[in-house]
Amino acid sequence: MAEPEAMYDLLDRITACGYSGHATWERKEEIIKAIILHSSGRILPMLQQICSGMKLYGLCEMIVQQPHNFRDLFVPGLHEKPDAEFLMGAISPVFSELGSLRRQRESRIINFLQDFIQNIEDEEEEKSFAVEERGTPVKITESDLGDGDSRETESTVVNACSNSITFPTRHLGSYPEFLLLITQAVMSSREFSRS
Repeated sequence: MAEPEAMYDLLDRITACGYSGHATWERKEEIIKAIILHSSGRILPMLQQICSGMKLYGLCEMIVQQPHNFRDLFVPGLHEKPDAEFLMGAISPVFSELGSLRRQRESRIINFLQDFIQNIEDEEEEKSFAVEERGTPVKITESDLGDGDSRETESTVVNACSNSITFPTRHLGSYPEFLLLITQAVMSSREFSRS
């Protein structure tokens, strides 16, 4: 509000912020206080919701442990997109028992995912939107949906916010098979589409 005329142009916005008095240049301080109070009342619940979501995914603990890695995401200024190292550091795999065949399959899938992310970063192809726009920490958990029955499959579920990918671990024997599945998930899945 550098000039009194500017205040009249913003009258609708001022009243929308809860100021009900007469809008004059002399009441500038009251108007500013009303705007600040209105903004605080609207922004605080949003910030609390962000904090709750970050706690849900363990991000708060990661920020405390690695503040230098997260500073650029929350501090205005130079922003660099998350790289493969950052994304792999954000993954929290929950593995099966050490030494089990299932653990080996889970480790292989994590390695495939790491190779996939690294290839995207290295090649800078159109598929890089999966890293640029989905820089959300990913949590990988293993779920056994079968008891050896050929009709049921064992799978690994990868969650990123509300999006998840289920990898059929019994049928992922090579990186090309993994690449085919992840490409289909990203390109064909409704959850990963841009629309």
